[in-house]
Amino acid sequence: LPVDTLLDAETEPGITLIGASLRPREMSGGEMGNLTITLYWRADSAPGASYRTALRLVDGAGHEIDRESSLPADGLYPTSEWSAGEIVRDIHTFWIDPGLPEGEYAIEVGLTGPGENTPSQWIPGGVFRRTSAD
Repeated sequence: LPVDTLLDAETEPGITLIGASLRPREMSGGEMGNLTITLYWRADSAPGASYRTALRLVDGAGHEIDRESSLPADGLYPTSEWSAGEIVRDIHTFWIDPGLPEGEYAIEVGLTGPGENTPSQWIPGGVFRRTSAD
């Protein structure tokens, strides 16, 4: 799989986050655009529930800068339809504002079940860098 970060982390019983890729991995100050996060999930067993993918962008001080949540694969392939052994590609996007300060920002990933707003655990999915405008 084309991943930058190998994770192999079980997020919920029967669902493993295999890895993640970020594109671009950095932007210079003043630039704006999309940060695309591609996640690869594996169904170790057939999930019984429909989970949502949750992602957040966190600065070096631990402050949440942005957050998004959606059903996997643009809502087209819920986890309740996954089969054991299946690998699912799941793409998400954050808008990077030109005013985002320089620094490193962690991408954290989790799953939320029905009626939940926050994952039981956040898994580090990679690092995005905002560099100086030079």
